[in-house]
Amino acid sequence: MTRNQLVKLGAWVLIFGLTLYGLGLFLLLKPVRYEVTTRIKVEQNDLIREQFGFVSDPYFIQITLEMIGSDLILGKVETNLDLNEVWGRKYAGGKVLETAKTIKILHRGLSLKQVRNTKFVDVSFTDDDPAEAAKIANAIAGAYKQYRVEAAQEQSRVESKFYRNKAKSKKSKFRQ
Repeated sequence: MTRNQLVKLGAWVLIFGLTLYGLGLFLLLKPVRYEVTTRIKVEQNDLIREQFGFVSDPYFIQITLEMIGSDLILGKVETNLDLNEVWGRKYAGGKVLETAKTIKILHRGLSLKQVRNTKFVDVSFTDDDPAEAAKIANAIAGAYKQYRVEAAQEQSRVESKFYRNKAKSKKSKFRQ
């Protein structure tokens, strides 16, 4: 090898070494982030499937993922954990955050994935505090569960009213 080739090789080795050093320094100084995942089972309402003869809704999981990540569910999480106040101290110097800003932060940390070929959904949240990440991931799952319970209760009330009215109309026709 000639002197010129050795100089070029040395320059490339130096550049490669500096790149590795820079990458290592970046990873060392980068803040630690924790991702916590909770798994929930999601199922369609069997009553609806039985009444209308649906085998399954091919979009059910996708709709469920969208619902879990919606402002409705995340707004309940914000309210339940008082995140406007808590994150106001953390991110805004003590000022109470607006709900829209809090929900935006929730969206940034949230990750939703279907567990392949199952009825399970992984709800993951990433934060610099592992305890807070766990609390939020569990709160999101809990808020979705509460939403489903409330929706089922409302559906039950509507169906009950429908069948009572139907029974009354049959009774009145029978009496005539």
